[in-house]
Amino acid sequence: MSWLPYQLEEVPCDSCGRTESRQVIIRPDGMCVVECTTCGLAYLNPRPKADQIRLFYDDAYFGSGAKKAGVGYQTYSHESLSAVHKATGMNKLDVIGSRIELEGKRALEIGCATGEFCQVLYKRGCSVVGVDLSKEVIELAKARYPHLDLRPGDLQSAVRDDKFDVIFAWEVVEHVTSPEGFVAEISQRLSPNGYVVLSTPNYACAKHVQPSRWAGFQYSFEHLYFFDRRALENIGSHHGLRHVISYSGGGAGLVPAPQRFRSFVRKVLSSTGTLRAVRQLRAAANPPGIGYSAGREDQHNLIIILQHDSGRVARN
Repeated sequence: MSWLPYQLEEVPCDSCGRTESRQVIIRPDGMCVVECTTCGLAYLNPRPKADQIRLFYDDAYFGSGAKKAGVGYQTYSHESLSAVHKATGMNKLDVIGSRIELEGKRALEIGCATGEFCQVLYKRGCSVVGVDLSKEVIELAKARYPHLDLRPGDLQSAVRDDKFDVIFAWEVVEHVTSPEGFVAEISQRLSPNGYVVLSTPNYACAKHVQPSRWAGFQYSFEHLYFFDRRALENIGSHHGLRHVISYSGGGAGLVPAPQRFRSFVRKVLSSTGTLRAVRQLRAAANPPGIGYSAGREDQHNLIIILQHDSGRVARN
């Protein structure tokens, strides 16, 4: 995917408003990722204009049409993956379950896609609302889960003045044109002492493994922002949200080696009789279903829990 100059715009740091930054990497799609030298937020600059960004989220985004290179999910909406999405949702709740009591709570999922996580919340005793920008994927979700309250649109159009005890946004904040505005809207829809649970690719992992080796810069070219714990904690604090805990998991985030190179390595190891031993060592170091830990911050994905602090005044 390539962009013409008239389709792009220069933007300041969304968190602190400053324009001073340093270049982090040029992605394979030709877009430049910079890091604010004042607050450390990483973002695309220049980036596609708003009317161009909307083109990312057409009917092909969840796999129902021709997929754009490096954008969207090729088979996300296929019914055969529904069980996988539910299992992923249950795993996420297992991570945060010790911190948030869900039964009887009113919950919102932003970016609910095909609705599996909303169904998991429903099974945990929540009153659930799910919203997604894609009308097509909401229609599919409603067909699968007609008992759920699933709505097409964004927070402003689909949720309005509703209040929630817990708001979830899995892998959403990196897509929005203003993380500050997004978190501000979430804060306004929280009940007193309510929780926000966000997940996103972890920019701290890019710094740990080097930007050129991090998968977060090699795929998902619709991503506009890149966060570590500090950046999200900082944005939350602007809107009356205090950091509760954050988790890092999902593996090292390294780009897989080219297939040809991997085949060559396998042949060499096999010829020396060490292939089995190397595989055992790798399996021990990276077990299936790599879990999340609050004790480290360098893994590929980040989950952060913020809580509405009724005693704090949000920034205007």
